[in-house]
Amino acid sequence: MDKLQALADELAELRGQLLALECTVNALVLRLPNQAGVVLEALHATESFAYARALAASGASKTTIDAFDGQTQRIRQLLECKDLPRGSGPGDTSDL
Repeated sequence: MDKLQALADELAELRGQLLALECTVNALVLRLPNQAGVVLEALHATESFAYARALAASGASKTTIDAFDGQTQRIRQLLECKDLPRGSGPGDTSDL
């Protein structure tokens, strides 16, 4: 039972770390000027395609592949959202 609890604790820690990374990615994407957002969107599409192929070829579990696909889709939607106020936010001094 101790092993099972240790694994559960490790999974909980990994989830927390992934949420922190997600928060960081969201913040960075929202701070991008429109032009940089377009470039990042193209790079993300290329990289996520390459990673998806490598992941599938690696024999990763369906759960891992589904999680990867879900996250890349979420990031893609965030990058494609043209209505977000980009390049401005707390601490922005570009208009000063």
